[in-house]
Amino acid sequence: MSKLSPDGVVYFPHLSREDHTIGYFFGLRTDCKKDRELYIEHILKELKLWMDVRDVEEQAEKLLKAHLPSILRLSHECPFEDVQHRFSIFLHDVQRERTVKLPRLVRLGPSAFIPPAEVASLSTANDEVRGLFVDAFLNDCRVSHMVQLMGDHPSYLESFVKTHHFMMRGDGPLPMHWRNYIGTMASARHCCGYLISLQQLEFNEHCQNKVWLQDMADSPKKLQNLSELNKVLAHQPWLVEPAHMEELLKPGENSWSMSELVHAIVVMAHFHALSGFALGCGLNPEVDTSLGHTWEEPAMPEWSVSDAETISPSSSVNTLVGGDGGGPSPSQINGVPTIESTSPPCGGVSPLMHDMSDMMTYSASPPSPVPTNEASQEKLVREMFEQMNLVRGGADSTLTVEDFQEQFESESLLSCELEPPPLQTGGRAQCPYPEWIERFVDDREFSHEDFAMRGEYSGVTSFRYFDYSWEGHGFSLINRLYSDVGVLLDDKFKCVSNMTYNTFGDKSNVDTTPIRRAVWNYIHCIKGIFHDDYAYSEVNRLLPRPFKSYIKTVTCFPERVGFLDFFNCLRAFKHSEQVHINILLMEARFQAELLYALRALNRYITISS
Repeated sequence: MSKLSPDGVVYFPHLSREDHTIGYFFGLRTDCKKDRELYIEHILKELKLWMDVRDVEEQAEKLLKAHLPSILRLSHECPFEDVQHRFSIFLHDVQRERTVKLPRLVRLGPSAFIPPAEVASLSTANDEVRGLFVDAFLNDCRVSHMVQLMGDHPSYLESFVKTHHFMMRGDGPLPMHWRNYIGTMASARHCCGYLISLQQLEFNEHCQNKVWLQDMADSPKKLQNLSELNKVLAHQPWLVEPAHMEELLKPGENSWSMSELVHAIVVMAHFHALSGFALGCGLNPEVDTSLGHTWEEPAMPEWSVSDAETISPSSSVNTLVGGDGGGPSPSQINGVPTIESTSPPCGGVSPLMHDMSDMMTYSASPPSPVPTNEASQEKLVREMFEQMNLVRGGADSTLTVEDFQEQFESESLLSCELEPPPLQTGGRAQCPYPEWIERFVDDREFSHEDFAMRGEYSGVTSFRYFDYSWEGHGFSLINRLYSDVGVLLDDKFKCVSNMTYNTFGDKSNVDTTPIRRAVWNYIHCIKGIFHDDYAYSEVNRLLPRPFKSYIKTVTCFPERVGFLDFFNCLRAFKHSEQVHINILLMEARFQAELLYALRALNRYITISS
């Protein structure tokens, strides 16, 4: 915040530093317009000073290049109109005068899969949603793309923002930069460039030791020791054992405390699941991360708008911001320069942007073998709706737990038949990870294997939810060792479990409980968790094979989700429903990972006591 010096001049104690690009703008995190105006004036004055001396002062050039991407972001994505307006004018003037080379947007909007017009606007007239966007900005000095995409679900968004902020910035045993580093390690397991670049940006805000980001081997040994648990929890959580906990908790120079370990587990599980949401919804990189802007001049795309429109009438940046789309010129949005369309959502990119597109998403997969015409999609949704009406009466009362177990095993085997789409490696056939992500990945060949086909681990039995449930066991343990987070997580799980708008595609006044329960329990089934009060025959009746294939891909192989996988499976649903489905997938996976880790920790405590 600003202060007044004895002579009445406004003084800003924050030092302008190249590696503090987020913190430099923290003075804007106030709902007092007068304070914001003072800080905006300070920022613009300093930017102009850097521009004037950059020819003779090398540091000024570096500072400009470090801070201009954040100016670009705030000119587009800020809930305060005064901030957007002033920074837009500044960039427009600089562009007109051609005094400094400006960064350009790589993608427009929060998602490459969902048109910007279908996402809740930061200036929405909905007071509840706007208030949540403002709260997010006051917390983090940004309204992230994942928060924007959740805007159609305000009750869940409120719970998500509270929980995410608490685990990453609130009270807790782990230092802030350790949380960011663990989030990076967790996101790297699924090649989620969106989350990695964002966590690295925040890491640099909290820690000056950038060498950690050069190679995991340069990070503290204590952090490196998390790698094994991170790997198993991400891909085959049923293999998490008390021995994993013992290895980390045993006395020594690099030992973890119980509360530190629980905090780390929550962060890892959170980012594993959040990677699925980010990649499943095609989140575009944050503008001020290295993936979200470019300093290159726009290049002519290798594909045509007409080609893109055969895939989706609203999928390309070119269609969204110019041409026949009726939007503003592709070279200027809100008076600010942007990059023209450089890549369609499902394939070819211009040579200029090929590498960046490769970093942004490893999901340019070919179409899944599912119906793509409108009639087939409508038929799929209609059949799901009809099956919902048939199962709403509940399971056959004569079925026993053994019957449910048999259905569970059968469904587990059926899920093995669902092959994920092939991974596009951008010429790196031997390794799906680019170098800047690979450095955070230990044992990159380790990945998801179907629980039902666990081979040498056949001795690992299914996880009976009744024996170790979130409500009866996990909640109390996590709340005891990491105070308050259990309450936040419990509220979030309850919120997503009950969240419904009683719509299904083009139908309204629909009780969607059966299908929401089927999706949740199917994900737990894939992860080896058996609910002994659920008839798994409902899964096959309610979830068509293409829908189950999408669920499995997002949950187990999110790095392989491409635009066509999303489009072909969810085309008949409203955009808000598409996000709702991905929220459900994220939270079901999150809870599954937590249950395995907390059960193993609980067993370790019992054994060692």
